[in-house]
Amino acid sequence: MELLTSSTFLLLSIIILFIGGWTIIQGSVILAKLTNVNKAIIGFTIISLATSLPELFVSVKAALINSNDFAIANVIGSNICNISLILGFSALTHPLYTKKIERQLLPFFIISTFILVLIIYQNKIIGITESLLMLTILVIINFIVFFEQKDRSKINNVNNENIIIFFKKKVNINSKIKAIFIIIIGGLFLHFGSNLLVDNAIFIAEFLGVEERVIAISFVAIGTSIPELATTVIAISKKEFELIIGNILGSNIFNILAILGVSGLITEIKIENRSSILIDAIFMLSISLFIYFIFKYSQKKGIGRIIGFILFASYISYIIFVFK
Repeated sequence: MELLTSSTFLLLSIIILFIGGWTIIQGSVILAKLTNVNKAIIGFTIISLATSLPELFVSVKAALINSNDFAIANVIGSNICNISLILGFSALTHPLYTKKIERQLLPFFIISTFILVLIIYQNKIIGITESLLMLTILVIINFIVFFEQKDRSKINNVNNENIIIFFKKKVNINSKIKAIFIIIIGGLFLHFGSNLLVDNAIFIAEFLGVEERVIAISFVAIGTSIPELATTVIAISKKEFELIIGNILGSNIFNILAILGVSGLITEIKIENRSSILIDAIFMLSISLFIYFIFKYSQKKGIGRIIGFILFASYISYIIFVFK
């Protein structure tokens, strides 16, 4: 009975995270429109950060209750899910191609991934030094993105109304204060949903005798990646395929540098089950390098359905490997 109750709450927490994450995404986009911020900057900063907030809330919560492997595995699992499952699914739906700014971000995408692998390999903790390094690199990346894009075209507003769908009701957001209020509401949903998710995921892991890392890198990672999935589905439905790659790259960078950086500043994260976590991190790096070389050196600088199938199949295979 307790297992059924926790499973129900786990599912409920994922729904709450979806509501919170998507509310923040919509609020962020509207705020950016009202402040006339460049569209590219929105994709790589505001939206990427917004879609990474569930991972932030979950990892900080896990670190504060000393579930350190849970905190790190959640980030690694989310990145693997973003690259393999979401990007693979997107490529199966429609070929994806990179633009100049996305190819410029690829090195930072690899650097951030490599830094995490190196920290796990060499250290037993993510403390203040490691956190400050991550956050410093994140600031540099955002500065470069802003500098590169500041002179480019502004957001192309389809209409003068900024509408957000909230519980099936259309709400017109016509001021910055209202947009900020919507973002705060989304944050409250994320806070409540992350607490519910972590508590019940840990209980289920203990009840079934499964490592917290396994639960975190699979079910929890998929749950916290729902905003990225929602953004991708919306982008596909609107045929805005160019937004998908930028969101995935940006989210993965934020997941590592911002989430673990902030978590490590709040409380020291001890890497307990380092051998297993390192295997997960190496797989994340391998799939990231695969994407890097495909985007960087392919003639079309994009991925089609064959690559999409490989990515999708690699995710399924890895999840099976983790549970075995």
